[in-house]
Amino acid sequence: MRAIRSALDLTQEQLADRLGVSFATVNRWEGGANKPQKAARETILTLAAEAGIDVGADAEVSDGAADITRRRRGAPAGAPSTKSMEQMLWDAACSIRGEKDAPKFKDYLLPLLFLKRLSDVFDDEITRLSEEYGDLQTALEIAESDHSLLRFYMPPEARWAVISGRDNFEWPLDKDGKSTRPKDIGEHLTKAVRAVVKQNPDLAGVIDVVDFAAERNGERDVNPAKLRLVVETFSGPRYRLGLADVQPDFLGRAYEYLLRKFAEGSGQSAGEFFTPTEVGFLMAHIMRPRPGEECHDYACGSAGLLVKLQLVARELDPTSKVPLKLYGQELQAESCRSPDERDHP
Repeated sequence: MRAIRSALDLTQEQLADRLGVSFATVNRWEGGANKPQKAARETILTLAAEAGIDVGADAEVSDGAADITRRRRGAPAGAPSTKSMEQMLWDAACSIRGEKDAPKFKDYLLPLLFLKRLSDVFDDEITRLSEEYGDLQTALEIAESDHSLLRFYMPPEARWAVISGRDNFEWPLDKDGKSTRPKDIGEHLTKAVRAVVKQNPDLAGVIDVVDFAAERNGERDVNPAKLRLVVETFSGPRYRLGLADVQPDFLGRAYEYLLRKFAEGSGQSAGEFFTPTEVGFLMAHIMRPRPGEECHDYACGSAGLLVKLQLVARELDPTSKVPLKLYGQELQAESCRSPDERDHP
């Protein structure tokens, strides 16, 4: 849906007018909350033809730009929808259920999810460099020598292929000549996030908020076998988190989804903890941000509203290269994530 709208250079309001529906309806379709009915699908297919996008008569048009964009770019057809991503998160949460209280699940899952996202984006960028310079090895050497070519540099031990066991990594020796190889997945994950922060200081306090190998009374907070199950869940081929695989604000949506599930599990209202996505986009459209403007949120949480302002600003003026100036503060450090543009390519 978003790909069609972008190709026709329409805002959500303009597309709603052409379809004879409300702005909120289009917003829900693009967010994956609802699917268009048959009459609307026929009109959407007509617009797709006008935009020069071949989605096929039976194509799904409700889940943002994901499916259509993948067809245009040649990405895997089995890439995840919003619903399957939510299922992935809940499967991962259930993998460590009983190990931690429900509200603490996110403290372990979100850094892992962020690590997976960083790694998949890194792989995408290495692929881009490979196409530019001719082969994978040359691309890796160039990336090692010039980290500025990448959004974030991922040290080898933190790349998901190594964490999941698909690739080998030769762990170095310490100053005493002993191997630094971690004893289990918990130690590996802790070493991985610390290595990422060392190479990318901007991520300090974002990705290294927990110690996956922490112990209490001689026992691990989270059993390594349980952590391995989470890694295996995130390693599924359908759950890739690269540039063309998920929407730019995926991490924020994941955070909100987990908050909602945990709130429901404890008999609370999720609205107490975050602003629902639809309301956030409505607020952003009401504000109609323009390139270069300053946007402040003094209780920003995971910065979801700030990110939505930037997304709407791009939607309103897709040709502008001037980003918004985003500022936020949050009392609860564990709620924060960087709204840096590099997180939302």
